[in-house]
Amino acid sequence: MKKSIIFSLVLAIALVGAIGAMTVRAETPQQQTLMAEIEARKIALQEHRASSTEMIAYDQAMTRIGSTAKYAEVHLNLEMQRLADIQSKIESRLAKLDQDGADTASARADLDLVAPLVTDAQFKTYQVGILEAATSSPFEAVFALRTAVKDAQESIDAVQRGLVKVVVDMKSLEQ
Repeated sequence: MKKSIIFSLVLAIALVGAIGAMTVRAETPQQQTLMAEIEARKIALQEHRASSTEMIAYDQAMTRIGSTAKYAEVHLNLEMQRLADIQSKIESRLAKLDQDGADTASARADLDLVAPLVTDAQFKTYQVGILEAATSSPFEAVFALRTAVKDAQESIDAVQRGLVKVVVDMKSLEQ
C-alpha cells in the first residue's frame, strides 16, 4: 500500500508539472520584440543563402559559357589560319603563273575580293572571344554565343568559297 501511495504522489506531481508546462506564459514586450527580430534575421539569412546559391550557379554557368567561347574562338582561329595558308599558296602559284606569262587578271581580281571577306571573318572570330562579358544572363550569353559563332562560320565559309573561285580560275589558266 505504501508503494501505491508513493506512486500516486509521483503521478500527481508529474501531472501538475505537465499542466504547468502546457500553460501559455505571457511574453513581455521585450521578449516579443526579440522574437520578431530573430524571425526577421532567419528570413534574411534564408534569402541570402538562396541568392548566394543563385550567384554560384550563375558564376558556374558563365564560366562554362566563357570556356566554350574560348574553345570556339580557338577553333575558328585555326580555320582562319588554314585559309590564310591556302591564300598564301594561291598567291605564290599566281606569281609562278605570272612568270610563265599567263593572264592572271581574273584570278587576281577574285583574290582581291577575298581580302575584305578575310578581314570580316577575323573580326567576327574576335567577337566570339570577347562576347560573354557583354551579356547579363547565361541564357542571353548562350544565344549570343551561338549567333556569333554562326556569323563567324558563315564569314569563314564565304572566304573559303572565294578562294575556291580563285583556284577554279587558276585551273583554267593552267590548261
